[in-house]
Amino acid sequence: MRRPFAAPLKFTLTKRESLRPLKDRLVWLITSPFYTQAKEQITGMMGCLWFMVFVMCAGKTISAEVTYDFESSDELATITPHHTVQITGERHKHGHHALKWSWDSKARFLNWSLSVPGTDMKRGGLQFHLYSDHPQAGKCLRVCTVVTSLRFHRECTSCFFLSLNFKGWRTNWVKYKEFSGCPAGSPRIPSFQCSFNSNHELIKLYIEAPDTPGSIFLDFLTLSKDMHAGSRDLVIPPMIKADGSRCFACEEFGTIAESDAVKHTPQTTFWEHAYRWHLRSRSRPPVPALSGDTLNRKVAQLAKMKRRMLDWFSKTGQAYFDLLWSNPKTRPERRWTFLLHGSSDAEACWNKKKGNIQCAHVLFKDISINPKTLEGPSLYCRDCEEKTVNKEMKFRYIFYIILLPMALEYRIWSQVDAQAFTLSKRYCDGSNDFPAFSTEDWAAITGKDQVLGEIFKDTWNKETFSSTCLDRFKAGINALNKKRIGKIMLLFKYIRNEGFAEGSSLGSLDHQLLYGQGYWNAAFLMSDVIRTQQDPGFTLKNLIDTMKWYTEFGELDQKEFEHKGATCDRVRMHMLFRLLTVLSMPEETVAEKNEKVEDMKKLKKWIDVVFTPTEGTYGLFKPDYLGFHHQFFYAGAYLPEALYMGTLVAYVMRGTGDDLALSSESEANLAKALGVLRDISVKYSTPSSTNGRYPTYFRSMLSKMPSAFARMALNPPYEIGDKPTLLSDTANARMFARLNPISSNSPLCPKDTSVCWGTIDAIMYTFSLGDADFLEEATEIIKSQGIKPEGAPQGNWAKNYAALAIHRRENWTVTAKGFSNLVYSPERYYNENEYGLFEMHGAVLIANSEEALRTKPVDAGWAWEKIPGTTSLGLTYVEMRNVAGNRYTNSKKFAGAVSIIGKARNKLIANGAFGMDFGMPVYWFKVSGHPLQGKRFDFKKSVFFFDDILVFLGSGLSSDVNAPVLTTLFQDTVTSLSVSMDTSALYFCHGPAMTKNDFSGDVQLVDVHGNRYHVPATSSRDLVLARAVTQFSMKSKGLDVKSQGFYCTAWFDHGLGTGHSPAAYEYFVQVNSTKIPLAYPGQYFKVLMKSSSAHVVKSLIKSTYGYVVFTAGAILPVEGPLKSVNAECLLMVEQVGESLVISVSYPQMNLGIGHIPTSAKEVNPDFCKDGIPTDPLSANYRSAQTSALFFCAEDKGKTIDVQLHDTLASYDVMSTLVDGEEVAADDVVQASPGALRILGMKHGKSTEVHLRRR
Repeated sequence: MRRPFAAPLKFTLTKRESLRPLKDRLVWLITSPFYTQAKEQITGMMGCLWFMVFVMCAGKTISAEVTYDFESSDELATITPHHTVQITGERHKHGHHALKWSWDSKARFLNWSLSVPGTDMKRGGLQFHLYSDHPQAGKCLRVCTVVTSLRFHRECTSCFFLSLNFKGWRTNWVKYKEFSGCPAGSPRIPSFQCSFNSNHELIKLYIEAPDTPGSIFLDFLTLSKDMHAGSRDLVIPPMIKADGSRCFACEEFGTIAESDAVKHTPQTTFWEHAYRWHLRSRSRPPVPALSGDTLNRKVAQLAKMKRRMLDWFSKTGQAYFDLLWSNPKTRPERRWTFLLHGSSDAEACWNKKKGNIQCAHVLFKDISINPKTLEGPSLYCRDCEEKTVNKEMKFRYIFYIILLPMALEYRIWSQVDAQAFTLSKRYCDGSNDFPAFSTEDWAAITGKDQVLGEIFKDTWNKETFSSTCLDRFKAGINALNKKRIGKIMLLFKYIRNEGFAEGSSLGSLDHQLLYGQGYWNAAFLMSDVIRTQQDPGFTLKNLIDTMKWYTEFGELDQKEFEHKGATCDRVRMHMLFRLLTVLSMPEETVAEKNEKVEDMKKLKKWIDVVFTPTEGTYGLFKPDYLGFHHQFFYAGAYLPEALYMGTLVAYVMRGTGDDLALSSESEANLAKALGVLRDISVKYSTPSSTNGRYPTYFRSMLSKMPSAFARMALNPPYEIGDKPTLLSDTANARMFARLNPISSNSPLCPKDTSVCWGTIDAIMYTFSLGDADFLEEATEIIKSQGIKPEGAPQGNWAKNYAALAIHRRENWTVTAKGFSNLVYSPERYYNENEYGLFEMHGAVLIANSEEALRTKPVDAGWAWEKIPGTTSLGLTYVEMRNVAGNRYTNSKKFAGAVSIIGKARNKLIANGAFGMDFGMPVYWFKVSGHPLQGKRFDFKKSVFFFDDILVFLGSGLSSDVNAPVLTTLFQDTVTSLSVSMDTSALYFCHGPAMTKNDFSGDVQLVDVHGNRYHVPATSSRDLVLARAVTQFSMKSKGLDVKSQGFYCTAWFDHGLGTGHSPAAYEYFVQVNSTKIPLAYPGQYFKVLMKSSSAHVVKSLIKSTYGYVVFTAGAILPVEGPLKSVNAECLLMVEQVGESLVISVSYPQMNLGIGHIPTSAKEVNPDFCKDGIPTDPLSANYRSAQTSALFFCAEDKGKTIDVQLHDTLASYDVMSTLVDGEEVAADDVVQASPGALRILGMKHGKSTEVHLRRR
C-alpha cells in the first residue's frame, strides 16, 4: 500500500469501469470530504475544468484507497458521533497524532461514511493500529463493513470481532474476504451473498464497542485496494470455522481449533503459524516431574549449554579491552574493532545500517524514548510500508542496530573482574590519580557516550581514598553496567509497547522472524538480568512468552511431528531462537526446572526430525545430503548459514545426554551435508548454477564458515577453563585445516577477509567475538595434534536431487547442472538474477582454481545467453527480463547424473556422466506477445567424465522461436593480450582481438586457463570465437544497469529456428591441458551413438562406456556390452576381461505418497491429498507446490532391466554398491543369462553392480 499524497487524507485517482449513474457520482463527489483536497491537487496540475471532465466522463468513476492518519481535524468530517472522538498527540503510531475514541453504554458506535468501489475490495482490506492502556479480558470491538448493491439496492453487512485483551500498540490487517458474509447479529452463520464487483460499493465502516465504558487510540486506518493477507493472532483470530459453518463471536474465541487456524494459514505456508501453535501449547499436557537427583543433573547439563552459548558471543572471563593495543590484527582483534567503532553522527549510523556499539549509543539517544509513556519512533512489521516520518522504522532496525550491540557490550563488561584487572594493569602505577584515557579507550569503555563517561568519572572520584585502583575500576564498571541495564530495559519495554509481544502478529508475520536475530540474541544475553531486575514493566515471563509466541514454540508439543525437515530459514531462525528461548527460561523453582528440562527434550526431538533427510521438496537434507531451500539445492546462500547455525546448536548440545544432545544420526547428517558443500566447491566458492538468485561465480561462501567445520571436529569444553578436545574421527578436522583461511602459521587477518568481519546484520549474526576465539583455539588444537589438511577432494559424484554431476581431479572441479520436472530452475526475482533464464540449461563450470573464477564476473559485461555449457536462445536482455519469475520445471522429466567407481574400488578415480532432456517450461510473461509465448524449444545433451577428458554431445536441438539457438563452450575475461600463437587449427584466448565464424575441419581452442577444446569438423562449421572483444551487458541486480567487459568467448550458433532440421554438436575438453596436450581425440574416446534415443561414448583408455538413454527400450550400439534398458536412465559400464561393472541411476525418481501422520489429517483432512504432480507440462513452480510433494513424498523405487548383447553370458554378482557404499546384493540385483535386473532404485543414487563371468 502506497500513499499517493503527503496531505492528511489520501486517495488514488484511476480510471475504472462502473455502471454507477453519472448523477450519483457527481452527488458523491461534490458532497464528499475528498472534493476539496482532490480539487486542490488536480487544479495545481491541470486546472479544475479537467478535474471535472475527468470525473464526469461517461462510464468512469473514482477508485479510492483511503487512509486516515488523523493529523488534521478535517478527517473527522466523515466520522460520527463527533463528541466521542478527538485527535490527540497523547499517543500516535504514524505522524504526531492519533484518534482517541471514548465510549460508554449510550454511545458505543463509531461510524465512517465511505464510497469505495466493490472492485477495490476483491484484493483489499483494512489496515489499522490500536493502542490500549490496559488489557480488557473477555471484551471485544466489533468491526463491520456495509456494502450496497448499486443495481438491486440491497445492503450486506459483514463483521468480525477484535479482542481488547492487550496493552500497548497492535497492528491489524484484515482482508475483506476473510469476514465477508459474517453477520452483525446472531446466529452467526456466514452468508456468501456479499460480492465485490463493479455493481457494489462499500458505503460504511463502523465499530461497535463493548457495553462497559472505555477508550482506545486508533491510527493510520487504511482501506487498502491490494494487500497481503494479515496474520491471525490473539487480537484478531480466525473469523470463520474451517468448515464454513460459523463465524466466531467474541465469547467463542476459546473454542477456535487448530483446524480453523490451518484453514486460514495452510501448512504449505512456511511462516505465520504463531496462532496455530499457540493453540497447541495452550492445551499441552502436564509436565512430567523428575526426581530430585535426575532433575538436578539435567539442569546442570542445561547450565553447560548456556555457558557454551554465552561463550559463543564472548568468552567468559575474557577482557577484550586489551585487544585495542594488540598488533598484528588477528580474528578476535579485528572483530572487536568492527563491533566497537561506528560514528558519532546519527544520520551516518542510520545510513550504514550495521550494528556496532558506538552507533548503538548514538542512535539510542537519537530515538529519544520517553521513559514514562514509552513513546518513541513508531515501529512496524517486515511487510509494512516503509515510513519516513518521525524516524518511523521497522522493528529490525532497533533489534540489530541498537539492542543487540548494547547487549553484547553489557555481556563483555559484565566480566567485571577480568576487565578491571586488565584496565588496572595497564593504567595503574601505584597512583590513585585518575588515568589519562585516550579517545580510543573511552570508545571502548563507554561507546563515546558522554553520559556514561561522566558516570565513570563521578564513580571514580567518589571512591574512598583507601580504595585501590583496581577497586575504583570495578566500581566504575559496575556503575556503567547499571546504566547500560537501564538503557536495555527501556528498549525492551519500548519494543513491547510498540506491539512486539506475545499474541501480536504486528499485522503480518510473513518473514518477520527472519529479522529477529537482534532481539533473540539480546534477550538471551540479558535474560538473567531481566530476571533479577524484577521490573513490573518488563518481566522475564514477558520475555519468554514473547520468544515462545514468535518462534511458534507450540510446534514442539506434537506427539508425532506432521512432517520431517524444515526450511533453511527455520533452521537459521526457529531452531537457534528456540534454543535461546529454553536457555533463557527460569529455573528457580522445581516446577520451573521441570518445565525447562521438558522443553529442552522436546526441542532436541524436533531438531533430530529437522536433520532427518526428506524425500519431497520440503526439508533441509535430501537422501543424497544436498541441502534444500525454496525446494531446491541452494548452495550459494541459505544453506551455508543453516549449516553454520546447525553445527553451532549441535556443538552447544553435544555430550549432555541422550535425551538432550542431538542424535548421532543428526550429527552425521550435518557432517555429510558439509562434505557435499566442500565437494562441489573448487575450494571456497560454490558453482554459480547452485547459487539460486545469486549467480556469481566467485562467491567464496565456505571461507565464511570455517568454524562450522571446526565444530564438527571438536568436543566442547565441559567445565569453565577447559579447552575443546579433538573427536576420534579426524576427517572433519582435516577438512577444517584445509578450509581455514587463517592458519596458525600466518595469523594475520586481512581487512577484506570475510571471516575477519565483526559487523552485525539484520538477518544473521555469525562473526561473534566468541566464534573468533573458538577459531583460534581450534586452529591451535588441530595443529598441536599433528592433523594435516586434507587434499582437495577427488572422484565423481551424482547428486540427482539437484540434477548435478561433480567431477574432481587434482585441484580442479567440474560441475554439470540441469533441471527436470522435480528439480526447479533457478530463482529469478524482481531485481535479482533477472537474466538467469538459461542458468541450468546444462551449465558446465570448469573451475581450475578458486582464483580462476574471477574470470567470470557476471556484473562486468557477462553475456547471460552464453553461460558455459548451456544450450540457450539468443534473446535480448529485455526479452529475458520479461519472462516472469520465479522458478520453473522442465517440460521433460529427464535430467541427472551417474557415477562409477569401477573394478579398482578406488573412489578417488571415479568417473561418470550427466544427461538432460529439455523441453521449454510453461513460462509466464510480464508482457503479451513475448517471443517465447506459445513456442517450443527442445534439446538433448550429455557430458561424459573420463579423468581429465570431458566429452560433450548434443542432439535434437530444435526451436520455432525467432532467436538463434546457442551452445556455449566458454566465456572468460581476458586481462592481457599477447602475440598470436594461432595456427590454422589451433586458437588461443591470449591473442589479439578477433571474431571468427568461418571455421572448417577439426579445430582446437585453448581458453584463458589452459583448458583445450577439440571441435570436430562436423561441429566446427557452427563455431564462433570472439577473442579480446568488449561485451556489453546488464548487471544481475538493478534494472537497466549496464556493464561491459573484455572477453574471450566461444559458442556454437546453430541457426535461427532449427525446428525443421534438428541441430547437433560434439566436442571434448582436456582440463588443464598445459601439462600434456592431447592432440588426437580418436586415441582417447569414441562416440558410438548420438541420436534422439541415446548418447553413448566409449573411453579407449579406461575400457569404460557411458550411456545416457533418453528413450526406454532404445537399441544401443553393438560395440559395447549393453543392448537395451527399459527406462530412461544413465549408465556407466566398465568391461575388463571377465569382469563387468555396471552402474546405473534413475534420476527421475518414482515419488508417491508416503506416511501421513494422523495429527496432520486431524487439523487438515486434505493434507497431502493434492498428490504429486505427474504432468511436467503443467508443473510450473506454483502448480507444483502441493502438500504431498512437500511433506509426504516417498520414493517407491524403480526396477530397471538391462539386456546384454551377449545373451548367453552368465555372471556371478561379486558385490553391489549404492552411492559407493556396499549393500547386500540379494536386495538389489538379480542376474540371469544376458540380463540384469536392478531392484528398488531410489533417490537418484548410483547403483553399481560388480560381476564376474562364469
